[in-house]
Amino acid sequence: MEQPLQITLKFASSGRRIVSRVISAVILSLAVAFLLFQSEVAQGAMGKANFLTSQSVRYDKFLARPQYIVVIAEFITFCILFGGYELLTFVIYKIIAFRSEQEKV
Repeated sequence: MEQPLQITLKFASSGRRIVSRVISAVILSLAVAFLLFQSEVAQGAMGKANFLTSQSVRYDKFLARPQYIVVIAEFITFCILFGGYELLTFVIYKIIAFRSEQEKV
């Protein structure tokens, strides 16, 4: 009798993990969409001439010649964002697990 109970708890735990990952993905997607929207609004408010000037400066600074510091910065940024996603997922999972335990008691 103990074996089916252990299997049930294992599936319940993985279900909570899946739910926490979905919730994290939705939260981060909404945050990225909001930031992209704010960027588009700011670029639109600049006006065409100022936007083209800023893009010209950006091209000269980053794209005209490869800079390895940019690649390193992108890697570090990716690691931080992925770590933030995993941390958010872990926190949501613990909240769901805590509430599930409270409901059982």
